[in-house]
Amino acid sequence: MPTLAPRKALAVRILVAVLALAATANALLRTSSYGAAVGMDEIMYLSAAENLAAGEGLTQFNLRPLRSWLPFFSVLMAGPIWLGATPEEAGRWLNAILFGLIVLIIGFWLHANLRSRTLVVIATAAVALAKELNHFATNLLSEIVFTFFTLLALLQLVSFLREGREENGRPSWWKLLSAALCAGLAGATRYAGAPLILFGPLVLLLAYRGSIRARMACAGLFAAIAAAPLALISLRNAAASRLNPEGPPIWEQIGTCVDVFRRWAIPEGTPHQLEWLLWSSVVLTLASAAALFLVRRQASDVGRMRRTAEPPVVLGAFVLIYASFIAAVQ
Repeated sequence: MPTLAPRKALAVRILVAVLALAATANALLRTSSYGAAVGMDEIMYLSAAENLAAGEGLTQFNLRPLRSWLPFFSVLMAGPIWLGATPEEAGRWLNAILFGLIVLIIGFWLHANLRSRTLVVIATAAVALAKELNHFATNLLSEIVFTFFTLLALLQLVSFLREGREENGRPSWWKLLSAALCAGLAGATRYAGAPLILFGPLVLLLAYRGSIRARMACAGLFAAIAAAPLALISLRNAAASRLNPEGPPIWEQIGTCVDVFRRWAIPEGTPHQLEWLLWSSVVLTLASAAALFLVRRQASDVGRMRRTAEPPVVLGAFVLIYASFIAAVQ
């Protein structure tokens, strides 16, 4: 008698796909009469996308360079606009489709990693009904694009750590590269993606199953790729600032970013000497702990790590780093 397990698994995948399609359809239906919500930020994204499609570059509605808003959301919308869509329709469909893909990817990942099919369906439905995701899916903001690429970065990094260096006898570098690229694109969509540049290398150094040299190589490669989009955007903004002087110079903007990261650990108002002492102590402590951890880990049997260990390691590190980032910028 044929087993029912494959049929049940297929039924779960179909339910996940239906929930994903329903999420996209719901977002499109809610914006069909009056369009997606538009505010100041949305106007900046839409005007930059329209001007880029028209060959005017990433410029605002007044044709001044777009600098305060990260450009990747506008870049994605520029393609459909160039093909003939209106800016509003391009953003509306982009967010609705990516929202459905978020639901689909999460549902399929849960199905592959959880035994309870009921729990998979309930969790996927919770994502499809999430209030904030539905809110941003019906606005012309960049949160849905940011969430999509952050999700891909996390899942690809989990997969890379889970399988280790070897896949069919060869290093699975494409998973590491795709995770770093998605992290970089998330950072090019919203400034909240900046913690991914720190998060990825840290997780690779501590959780990757390989030699110390391999861990450092993976961490360095991830950091270089993930930081590249923001670095290119910074260079472009610096060039635009020289051509169109407006607002603070680029070095002041970089200083502001450094101050944001500094406030993660050192509160404002701390005496300068005490701040440097604290920073030096933190750096030396972390460096010593990391070196000791790597040496002891290398000497141990790295193959004893369970397959289920990687998702908690990745997600836990991400929550801690991202939460500290959010607390610093509030």
